Amino acid sequence: MQSFISETLDTILQHTKSFENVVFVLPSQRAGVFVKETFKHKISSGFLPEIVNIGDFVEGIAEMKKIDAVQLLFHFYTIYKEQEENPDTFDVFSSWAFTLLQDFNEIDQHLINTKDIFVYLRDIHRLRKWSVKGEFKETELMKDHFSFMEKLNNYYDAFYQFLVENNIGYQGVLYREATKKVADYITKNQQKNYFFIGFNALNAAEELLFETFLLNGNAAAYWDIDRTFYESKHQAGSFLRKYTTRWKYYQQQPIQTIKEYFSEKKHIEVIGASKNITQLKYAGEILEKLPNYQNTALVLADETLLPVTLNSLPKSVDAINITMGYPLRDVPTTSLIAAIFQLFINQEKLEKKKTTFFTIKTSFG
Repeated sequence: MQSFISETLDTILQHTKSFENVVFVLPSQRAGVFVKETFKHKISSGFLPEIVNIGDFVEGIAEMKKIDAVQLLFHFYTIYKEQEENPDTFDVFSSWAFTLLQDFNEIDQHLINTKDIFVYLRDIHRLRKWSVKGEFKETELMKDHFSFMEKLNNYYDAFYQFLVENNIGYQGVLYREATKKVADYITKNQQKNYFFIGFNALNAAEELLFETFLLNGNAAAYWDIDRTFYESKHQAGSFLRKYTTRWKYYQQQPIQTIKEYFSEKKHIEVIGASKNITQLKYAGEILEKLPNYQNTALVLADETLLPVTLNSLPKSVDAINITMGYPLRDVPTTSLIAAIFQLFINQEKLEKKKTTFFTIKTSFG
């Protein structure tokens, strides 16, 4: 059985011989690695297409640069202070600002009218203040909260304008700006062909971008969906069923790459093993018996076991695709950096800064 990527590339190669002006848009950077690896076995010579993930693609259309959460927080605090006569200190501000920025991001990705949603939220909180008997009493904390809700739209508008003027932003800003500039982008790149590969659930901005490219005629989308889920009422196919009924493009064109992998015969073996270490050791034994690991994935239920897994693999296993979600707090270097910070915190508490002394606990015996 061929993989989704392999079958999709075979379909594209049937009518595309040169990839000089071809762009593959993928859900993630990781997917690009597998596409390149599969391509090596499909073509004997020639150039690979340009391969980008959806985030970089949107960034190029928007002509803006995505910045990290820390930079974003400091910029937002600058705007916040300009809007407030008595602003919160940065530590208090940061306790709620991250959540608010995440809400801004969701709002922008789904192209929601910000004025409408913030007015709606404001009115909900006003209704909570209303009482038939007029016996409702506001505490100072409640007054602050209601006042905050009233100002949300002002914060958003001022911050959004700042980001656009400086060509920087969080992901949602890039998506919203990309939808405004997509027509000009397509006009400037008429010579290029775009293939959107491996997507399923899209936000509203992605829907608009994809459909705009498809309607222009120089793009195609290959969806990662199985016929079993698409043609039934299964939730996994709900997004694609929505696209085929709502998008103008699919009123005239068939949808691509609807396969039947799920209904094909499979070999599934369940092995009982006590304790995590036993499971990892047995996984190593299974891998050692395989001739190659080209189509093999080692998926960990508990990704904190990654270091133990790597140390438990047999020497014959030189390279394998393994899940890599590993928290930064579990990296040994993190404890070293935390200890260094603690030294300076203790130094400040004990007022030893002038003499640059560090107090440590020692034991003798």
